[in-house]
Amino acid sequence: MYTCKYSEYENVQLVDTPGFDDTNRTDTEVLEEIAKWLTATYRSNIKLRGIIYLHRISDPRMPGAARRNLLMFTKLCGVNACPQILLATTWWEKADFKHGVNREKELSDTPDFWGYMLSKGSRVERHVDNRESAMRLIASVVERGKASEVALDLQKQMVDEKKTLIQTTAGIELEGELLKTTQKFQKQIDKLQKEHKEAQKMQEKEMAKELEAQKKELTEKLCKTEREQADLHRNSQREHDRKFSELQAQLQAARDDADAREARQRRILENQRETQRKQESQQKQEIENMRRQLEASQLSLVTPTKTPSTKVTPPFPEVTPTAGEGNLPPGTGRKRIASLSIVGPNYYFIGAGFRAWIVGSGFEREENRRGDSTQHLAWYCDRNDVALGTNGSWYRTLPKAFFFDSVKLRKSNTVRFAALKSIWLTETEWSENFASEYPSLEIRLKRLNGFKKPVCLSLGPDGVYFARTNLACYHVLPPGVKANIGDMSKVRRMWFGMNQAWLAVADDGQCWFDFKGGYKELERKVRAENAPQVVAMNLTDPDEFVAVWANGACNWKTSGKGIDSGDVREFLSRNGYK
Repeated sequence: MYTCKYSEYENVQLVDTPGFDDTNRTDTEVLEEIAKWLTATYRSNIKLRGIIYLHRISDPRMPGAARRNLLMFTKLCGVNACPQILLATTWWEKADFKHGVNREKELSDTPDFWGYMLSKGSRVERHVDNRESAMRLIASVVERGKASEVALDLQKQMVDEKKTLIQTTAGIELEGELLKTTQKFQKQIDKLQKEHKEAQKMQEKEMAKELEAQKKELTEKLCKTEREQADLHRNSQREHDRKFSELQAQLQAARDDADAREARQRRILENQRETQRKQESQQKQEIENMRRQLEASQLSLVTPTKTPSTKVTPPFPEVTPTAGEGNLPPGTGRKRIASLSIVGPNYYFIGAGFRAWIVGSGFEREENRRGDSTQHLAWYCDRNDVALGTNGSWYRTLPKAFFFDSVKLRKSNTVRFAALKSIWLTETEWSENFASEYPSLEIRLKRLNGFKKPVCLSLGPDGVYFARTNLACYHVLPPGVKANIGDMSKVRRMWFGMNQAWLAVADDGQCWFDFKGGYKELERKVRAENAPQVVAMNLTDPDEFVAVWANGACNWKTSGKGIDSGDVREFLSRNGYK
């Protein structure tokens, strides 16, 4: 390697590689030396700016060694590297100029010589024996290399594709050439053997002696070629064994790391369970103390009127849901929609004027009518949230409220009255299989312990989720989401759909999405209306969705395979979306 001062601020490293016609080294040794340097630099992220291939223009023809050298060079570089290759002719000062021009044209026009590489983007230039000419060649390569660095086929195959040298294109070509050479030498030896026997029969001692010498020379060449073949295979096997050992070591390290993580996870879970038990015990004690204090003060506890409800038999499998879609324009006087969630035929909708669900596994559909319950339902809507997940998993928050009448407090002879309106606690709970579907989320929820519940929580397929509290956000996201959004802390709400489709909204109204080819109507509306206020995409149907915008607009679509279109329309209607 030689350092060339290219400019005042930049040096160029020139690497002089041996050719495949080297008299002191075999072609196998040359290829191994070149491969060792190329792979080492490639692993270190050092890329080539270009390659200069030098050829003597004074050579009257392309000899076998030169042709083999060119062929190996082509296989080593590959087609994609051709635009970065400069084919330079030398020794113009020692050749007849007219003859050199004709020879240069022959090299350029012949596909088996330079014609193929030129057709793929390579260039031809002349080099005369002075520094100015050399710097011109270097500048030509460097300036083109600034726009696009080059990775050779040999580098990509051995580093990226984990191939051994003999498995690369250049290695396969070298092995084929060695086999051809071996076969050629063997034929020549067989021919000389016959001629030697005939010379002995004719008692031509001088000819027999000469043939014997030629046979000996060819035999030595054959043995050398066979040794070269054996070296190529032996070195390839060593490389294979080295890579296999590295993979085994990496596998064992991964197993040890997984075992260590599992042990740490078990310890964390045990500590969390113990903390949870202590907190629950403390909460129970606090509630009991509160009850005793209220009884001692002779406070009368008044339970709020329960929301009237009418139980409706859910559409079980024998009832086929109807398909449909709707598009309500912006409007006023509509109740706030707090939560929407859909998985297959199951759904859970919560609005400030009406809520309904079909979930199963302890849930049933409930319709809340207007009247005396309207104010209480709006209060309930602000504190209630439900998210449905895969395989029947679910999460919900449950507000627990206590209402008190005026409280008479006596102190000496003075009577004081205090009006206590209400106090409430918010509890969280989830399904038994929640930990297996969303393990890291369950750990987070247990740490929050209900009193710092997420202000929004969305569940998706394949264990993905997004949860946000007033202080932080937690998530397991589909591939590409972070690269698309960047800083996840600016995301206010996020929803998921089938095939890991997703939609995210920021506090400033910015919107990101990737619907994975599904939810065409929803994508069209999002592009037209921008960020929605609340969305539900069916996790098992890439067509079904319900979406509500801040301006009161609403859109939905059902396919007849999941939820019933009439249920969606009734829920929206009872919340003022008409």
